[in-house]
Amino acid sequence: MVENTSCIIVHGCPSDAEKAMNPETRTYDKHWLPWLKRNLVAAGIKTETPLMPEPWAPDYQKFKSEFEKLEVDENTILVGHSCGSAFLVRWLGETKKKIAKLILVAPWKIPDEGDDLRQAFYLYPIDEDIKSRVGRIVMFTADDEEDEGKESLRIFHDVLGGGGYRAQRTRTLHVHRYENGGISRVVGCGPELTRIESNGDSRVKASSAGVLHRYLNGPALWWCDTHNTPGV
Repeated sequence: MVENTSCIIVHGCPSDAEKAMNPETRTYDKHWLPWLKRNLVAAGIKTETPLMPEPWAPDYQKFKSEFEKLEVDENTILVGHSCGSAFLVRWLGETKKKIAKLILVAPWKIPDEGDDLRQAFYLYPIDEDIKSRVGRIVMFTADDEEDEGKESLRIFHDVLGGGGYRAQRTRTLHVHRYENGGISRVVGCGPELTRIESNGDSRVKASSAGVLHRYLNGPALWWCDTHNTPGV
């Protein structure tokens, strides 16, 4: 039920430390994150967007200490962007928490060579039993994402998602949904989607409200560019 549902959104990790340190120029907690929070709150879902400590130099234990100031239970939706996805998956594997939904937006799992901080943050085994403790898992990525980003999603999906992963160069957003061993891909963007593909079955002209309401129990929530959505 919406009245018992809460949501926590964990932002990504910027690469430009000097820019990220300045509240006026940082972007890691902007773009679609405030927009999503506004819409969820408007739908009656309590939503938190914590600021992780020094995300330009990510440290799992520091993230964990900040994150665990918030309550997480079986009615919680966890949303992670980029390195925030990596944090949430690692945390869920360690704590064995049961939650309602896990949403990974442009998840990242591949550190730059020679970056010791990010290697320590990203390189961990994914607990495949997470999917037995989460009501629904959804993974988003743009199909103009960097190759390492697509591979990162594939790494998470291979362990948590079931089914297969396929990306096409169509300037759309791909939505992968784990549910009873199946996989869905939503094709298109904007207020109307062109079609929904689920295990090869294509149904035309479904609205984004109808699709994502099933995922978040919220209003019509949609974006096309997972990193740089204007106007939100």
